Amino acid sequence: SKWGTNVTPGSFTMGDPSGDGFVGQDDLNILLADWGQGTPLSSVGAVPEPNTILLAGLAGLATIPLLRGRRRKQ
Repeated sequence: SKWGTNVTPGSFTMGDPSGDGFVGQDDLNILLADWGQGTPLSSVGAVPEPNTILLAGLAGLATIPLLRGRRRKQ
């Protein structure tokens, strides 16, 4: 969406990996050269897989009957 516009120089999040303050051909070439290289782990926090979240939720639900059984009946 920033193609052909002036942005803050060096603003990678604004589409300017070349750092020249203009989103254009140089930035596209950098993007294509790095395509498929992945994202550096330092810039992204750990994100669990959806299956991990699902299993953790199911494990939490499985403990509910156990907790209910520990209550004292009066």
